[in-house]
Amino acid sequence: MLGIMERLVTFIILLFVSLPTYALSITCLKAASEEQRVEWLNESFNNSQIVVQLGQPIPTSSSTTKHKVLRVWKGAVGEFVYVIGGTHSGVLFTSRVNGSGPLESKQSYCRSLSNDSSKASVVDLLKQNHGIGYEPDTTILEPQYPESYLNWLFMFGFVLLVLVSMITYNFVKHKAKK
Repeated sequence: MLGIMERLVTFIILLFVSLPTYALSITCLKAASEEQRVEWLNESFNNSQIVVQLGQPIPTSSSTTKHKVLRVWKGAVGEFVYVIGGTHSGVLFTSRVNGSGPLESKQSYCRSLSNDSSKASVVDLLKQNHGIGYEPDTTILEPQYPESYLNWLFMFGFVLLVLVSMITYNFVKHKAKK
């Protein structure tokens, strides 16, 4: 039995070693022109529910970061937002978790809209193509964690399933003794 396990482990190791490792090499595209940067900006803008300019991150007790919202171009957000997974200050193209929860971090390390040699910043491009934006809504209080009642449903369903199984087992056990 030990020989079979050693062969199986060796086979799995050889399988992983022989696979191409394309995921380990990341190649990033750079915008060849300002027109391409604007095209990427418009694509990101259209694919996002919320486009905001964020201040410096404020660490929280979880993996989320809290940010002051400086400017809003798309969506409705409060003065402060929570971003799951954290992000840096700057422009954030994102959507919400569960439709009403905190923002998702969609950090893209490739296809960066800003680089050192560009003539205009992302904020300048947004102002040129989508207006100056607007102030965040002071009446909205942003949630730090997504509301998910589905987890409670699964937990109570599991407990119910265990209880039904125990009752069925005892019923069958007593019927078999008679």
